[in-house]
Amino acid sequence: MFMREQTRVDVREIKEESVPEGPEIHRIADWVREKVAGEVAEDVRFGREELGEHAETLTGRRVESVEPRGKSITFHLEGGWAVFTHTMLYGRWYVLGRGEKPKGKKKVAFAFDTPEHTVMLTSTNRVGVHRAHELETHNFLSKLGPDVLHDATTQATARRALEKHANVPLGESLLKQSVLSGIGNYLRAEILYMARLHPGTTPAQLSPGALDELSELVLSVPRRAYEAKGFTTSDEYIASGEASGVERRELKRWIYKRDGAPCPECATTIVREDHAKRAFYRCPSCQPA
Repeated sequence: MFMREQTRVDVREIKEESVPEGPEIHRIADWVREKVAGEVAEDVRFGREELGEHAETLTGRRVESVEPRGKSITFHLEGGWAVFTHTMLYGRWYVLGRGEKPKGKKKVAFAFDTPEHTVMLTSTNRVGVHRAHELETHNFLSKLGPDVLHDATTQATARRALEKHANVPLGESLLKQSVLSGIGNYLRAEILYMARLHPGTTPAQLSPGALDELSELVLSVPRRAYEAKGFTTSDEYIASGEASGVERRELKRWIYKRDGAPCPECATTIVREDHAKRAFYRCPSCQPA
């Protein structure tokens, strides 16, 4: 990850987004890693019956690393074993005191204990057990584009990824994890607003300078959201808004889910539309068709 210093994360912060995107998944991984890296996984259990045979094999193995990629998290356990997880739409992660359970009825997908904690993923069926070498050809991981939160993903890397899909509208390609992984619906809207681009625009229609700017934003906006616990707006914008009496939570996004409100740049009313079968938010003046 581009932020090497671990961040202390509370589960309540993670739940702010109904569908976690790259920044939320990476912060979840930070949080889980802080609690369990180097610890022995005891009493490993799975929700899917066909994975039950692996529980005994994995129990007693040390957690060597917790690796986020795009919107997935993979646990690497000693002996060359790996547990792949994806929250999908409704999955939730918990790190509780050992033996504790989350409130309400939760369907466990994957869980294990350490001497002090219980780690649990609920409400998803996207869990798999693999030998580590098999991850190179994993049917999900092998198809991911460069992760926008990883150090190795540079502006040049992002530009090449966009140029490979030069004739695909950005409102569509930015949601494709095979292009750039970790970007979801709120990041798509924020990136294109900051780039002042309509979602129907293709990379082929951009000048070299505009493509460079977009390539920088597809990295800087998710990384800002990671650092600022979901906020994509600038510190200056937040400070100015709070000084005017606006609640901090209302200053979290430039444009996402702000239809009917004035554009922060030009005061034109923000509109809600559909692009690539997902809700999209746009300023008609800053992002004309």
